[in-house]
Amino acid sequence: MSYKTIHFFVNVNETAQPNAVIDYAVEFARREDAHLSSLVTAQRLDLGPIRILPLADAVAEQIDDERLAKAKTIAEHIELTTRLAGVNADCSLVHAAPDRARKSVIAAARLCDLVITAQPNNLLSSDEKLIENVMFNSGRPILVVPPSWQSGPSLESVVVAWDGGAHAARAVGDAAPY
Repeated sequence: MSYKTIHFFVNVNETAQPNAVIDYAVEFARREDAHLSSLVTAQRLDLGPIRILPLADAVAEQIDDERLAKAKTIAEHIELTTRLAGVNADCSLVHAAPDRARKSVIAAARLCDLVITAQPNNLLSSDEKLIENVMFNSGRPILVVPPSWQSGPSLESVVVAWDGGAHAARAVGDAAPY
């Protein structure tokens, strides 16, 4: 199966960002001669009603600013890596509340043939919920790459969660070329 457009997303939080996964996505797009559409999300910290307290608001604003700065750095890294690899690419940044960021990732994923993202490295990470939402709401196959992956793009085995429903049947159909 030939991919024309690959969607790659990175959700910025306090954990280290996996450059190996960025390299994986870029190399996959280069190998497939596909366009790499990247989206870096910097979700605003959602403190709910406690945000009305001045100290809580100041802490949330500082964390939001740090996430945005980190997201800009990652976006620049993606743009440089794709340019050096000769990959046709674009990179967008979304700094928004978690719900809006999630909707942006899903909407972008629906426009692509395949989604690539990093495996969450923290059990309490919001990344796991975001990946689950993309998996079940984008209608696209998704590759979740371990942050420590070093071997380049490789599709030796495909895992499908099977419940006999339409989503599972679609996943098997999408994975059939592998």
